[in-house]
Amino acid sequence: MAEIYGHRWTSAYGDDPNKGAALTWAKGLEHIAPAQLAHGLTTAITSADGWPPTLPEFRSMCLGIPSIAVVRYAMGHPGETISPFMRQFWAYLNGAEYNSGDEYRCERAVKEAYELASEHVMQGKALPPAAAAALGHTKREKPVRASDETARHHLDEIRKQLGIGEEPDESDGLCHAQKDGEVDA
Repeated sequence: MAEIYGHRWTSAYGDDPNKGAALTWAKGLEHIAPAQLAHGLTTAITSADGWPPTLPEFRSMCLGIPSIAVVRYAMGHPGETISPFMRQFWAYLNGAEYNSGDEYRCERAVKEAYELASEHVMQGKALPPAAAAALGHTKREKPVRASDETARHHLDEIRKQLGIGEEPDESDGLCHAQKDGEVDA
């Protein structure tokens, strides 16, 4: 890390790998696999942030927890592949708060779901597997207005099934209820 961050690292954590912060970092990264450590280092190297991460930040890099900015981007692009982290995020998102129409409540719901999903991963809990299959969606064609002749035919069929003559008359009570604005329950 000192080679990546130079003086910023050594002034914060020291340069002796056998003392102080190095021992704490070793304990904090104890159950992280070598491939995950490599992923964390790659993320640190390619990050636009020139400051060294804290232990929890580096651990989250190793575990592949995306930034909240990446999560917000993924929320706006639902057609793309959903990562295991995003599946966990969606499981924690409070839909009522998110869809409330109140910007503050919506933002709070996103932040809380992100924090819960991040803690879920940091605690070593399993992420939900991918769905066995995706539901298909076919785009419905725009409805076409029926011709007057077709509409009359269907209305005649409905009247016939209801036992109403071709044209409703005032004796059946339908016209009175419609005119008065009353509906019998």
